Amino acid sequence: MRAFMRKKRNVQSVLICLLVMVLSSCAGLWPDRIGRIVLDREAALIFEKKQCGAEYQYYYSGAELYPSALMGIRKDIRLEDDTLWKKVDMTPERCLDMVSHIQTRALGLSLFPYGFVIQDDQDKRIGIWYSILTATTPVWMKDNHTAVIHTPPVDTFLRYEKDPQ
Repeated sequence: MRAFMRKKRNVQSVLICLLVMVLSSCAGLWPDRIGRIVLDREAALIFEKKQCGAEYQYYYSGAELYPSALMGIRKDIRLEDDTLWKKVDMTPERCLDMVSHIQTRALGLSLFPYGFVIQDDQDKRIGIWYSILTATTPVWMKDNHTAVIHTPPVDTFLRYEKDPQ
């Protein structure tokens, strides 16, 4: 009986050590400079009234014909290179065209696109975003001038399409 209890204690000790190692290694991976994407009517109007201004560098996610999201980042903020955002030279006409494609796709699925403000870890506005509610992603600041913002999931719209059967 004592041997069994000793083995049980040893197994528990090993499991606790493994858990501590896993948790401590994960702690270093979690960024401490977390920003956010916040719903904002003014940001929606910037996109919808084709006022995509020169103060932002614009990007889109997904197909150009039906983007899943549009994003404008302040020009003094660098977007981390390892994301799948596609840079676009935005004009008022292109802005209106891309926004209307998002609206068409969203409304066809009984969804609505919204405008958002992208904020850094100090709640300062670093950009604007346009998509359906579920397409927003986390924001991390690597430093004061570098943001990590991943694209929305590939199935942003597909997951809402009805099964034809």
